[in-house]
Amino acid sequence: MKKLLPLIVLSVFLLSLFYAEEVNAAGCLSNGDFESGNTGFSSDYTYAPGSSLLPEGAYAVVNDPKSVHPFATSFGDRTTGSGLMLVANGAASPGLAVWSQSVSVNPSTDYTFTGWVASWTSAALATLEIRVNGTTVGTVTAPSTSGIWEQFTVSWNSGVSNSADIEIVDTNLALDGNDFALDDLSFPCPSLVPCGGTGQPACNLCHIFVLIKNILDVFLFPIVPIIAALLIAIGGFMLFAAAGNPANLGKAKTIFFATIIGLFIIYGSFVFISMLLTSLGVLSWTGLGTWWQITC
Repeated sequence: MKKLLPLIVLSVFLLSLFYAEEVNAAGCLSNGDFESGNTGFSSDYTYAPGSSLLPEGAYAVVNDPKSVHPFATSFGDRTTGSGLMLVANGAASPGLAVWSQSVSVNPSTDYTFTGWVASWTSAALATLEIRVNGTTVGTVTAPSTSGIWEQFTVSWNSGVSNSADIEIVDTNLALDGNDFALDDLSFPCPSLVPCGGTGQPACNLCHIFVLIKNILDVFLFPIVPIIAALLIAIGGFMLFAAAGNPANLGKAKTIFFATIIGLFIIYGSFVFISMLLTSLGVLSWTGLGTWWQITC
């Protein structure tokens, strides 16, 4: 058992890293190119693909705006020219999100949200606010020429947040015109190293410490409880199989106590350091705030 334990711990560690990256990958936008249809996102608008997008505040996911409105300019999606896009008739009521989605993020990390917008009529151009967690981070005006795709980009720092609720809200409440399309929305996946990727800052020395912190986060939270549960299960099996053998009973008890003491040391040290720095006033006079966060 002693020979197998390091192999078990290493296997759990590697599987947990793989699991963490899979979870991070799931944090990217779902169906940002709308090729899967009306799924993967939320909308305060009414989904009305067969109603000529009337009244205002209706949307559809189609391959040509003219297929749902007789007066729309005919054009293809931004991705391939023959795929799907979201087309909307801007709402007359304020605060309605035409598109929204929640994603996981790493704290203290810069993110870039990008997308493409087009107008399918030329009157009263849509004015789109990009909001993250209720705060406006950018404003985009739809193109003045119908059927032309234009890219928009907004930046946001996650601060202490672990999630981002992204919304696109049309603040133009005009009844005439105010018609637009969206396609190829993109938001980078959180990663162990939040730099060097698309929409991410260039890597520097600071990001080495961010990498160490993120690995520790993966180890302390997903991995340690799994290893602890595994060791307790092993100890329970050994206790059951001991059949009164004092030597085997001793080994089982050792595993139990060692696991409990290990958990106490790992998580107790975090609490102790936090309490110590707080009581000494280090967090206030250094401006660190949350000492376990690193901002590059």
